[in-house]
Amino acid sequence: MSIVGRDIQLTQLHDLLTARDRGAGPIALVSGPAGVGKTALLHEFTQHAAKSGSLVLRAACSPRERSNAWGVVHQLLWRTGRFKGASQHTSDTLAAVGRSLAAVTRAPEGELDKSMDEFCAAVMELADEQPLILAVDDLHEADPESLGCLGHLARRMVASRVLAVFTDRPGALPPYSAARAEFARQPGFHQLRVPPLTTDNIRLLLSDRLGVPVDEADAEEFHAASGGSPLLAQALIEDTRDALNGTEAAASRPVAGEMFDVNPLEA
Repeated sequence: MSIVGRDIQLTQLHDLLTARDRGAGPIALVSGPAGVGKTALLHEFTQHAAKSGSLVLRAACSPRERSNAWGVVHQLLWRTGRFKGASQHTSDTLAAVGRSLAAVTRAPEGELDKSMDEFCAAVMELADEQPLILAVDDLHEADPESLGCLGHLARRMVASRVLAVFTDRPGALPPYSAARAEFARQPGFHQLRVPPLTTDNIRLLLSDRLGVPVDEADAEEFHAASGGSPLLAQALIEDTRDALNGTEAAASRPVAGEMFDVNPLEA
């Protein structure tokens, strides 16, 4: 089963793909609290987009790597020589993007904007060759240098075949709050909010994962225990499935065991 309860957000993202193909250069900010399923949504969308012909450059941010200057932008480009089926021109353009990024990271303060302009030009040339998606998960944890570079790029994405999709968590502190405001000022900016799962969503998950009858009351128990968080709901479902131990009994009430006690929201 693919992710549940995210049809609206997936439709919105696919609409932005269409806008990108028209040269609109959209920016999508997928926002929601920890554990609500932003990473899974981003993965589902980019997997489908890649199969449909988009070149997807990915990065995942972490507080442990926030002090690594240019780390997120390097992640976006580190696999650039490994895309199967890329034309020679695309491969050459990817190499040029990498060289321009290297120049950015070495540029003295007075030449930084010029180097970033060259980097942005190389990215736009790449998008002319093949429609492009920049996918960055947990952007609020990005290093300041990468945030500045992505902001520089965002200001130049209008009329491009680039779609930037970022996920973030509300309430992030500077310097991300300033970068977020910069993205929001761009004409192609769209914010997509990801809410907790509903009781019906939880019931679908239970039916799929447990393989036993699930009624509304059972689903409400799991929903109340998880708060609609997909991560917590799936942890409860795993623990409950272990407790059922292959029996054909109904799910009845959630069982909090090892998976739930780990608390994936804090892992």
